[in-house]
Amino acid sequence: MRILVARFRDAAELAVQLRAELPYGGLLVPTRALLSPGEPVIVDVRLPHLRDHLLLRGLVAWVQGARRGEQRAAAAIEFLATEGRRRAHLER
Repeated sequence: MRILVARFRDAAELAVQLRAELPYGGLLVPTRALLSPGEPVIVDVRLPHLRDHLLLRGLVAWVQGARRGEQRAAAAIEFLATEGRRRAHLER
């Protein structure tokens, strides 16, 4: 299982990347990794105000290729239903 590191400067930057349209919530994560929809991953969320990393399990919902002038593609990660408590911690 791959680990994707998602670093955010603050909660506002994180909020822009949260995906409420996914059934259990999710996160858009910039990545250079070649991922396939349905692939299980762990997202390592890092924020300056969190003392520890927040690890959330999920599945790749879809992948977006890099646009012209951008270095990275992105993957929408749908959190697993079992990650509700950790997801709620993100949304605070």
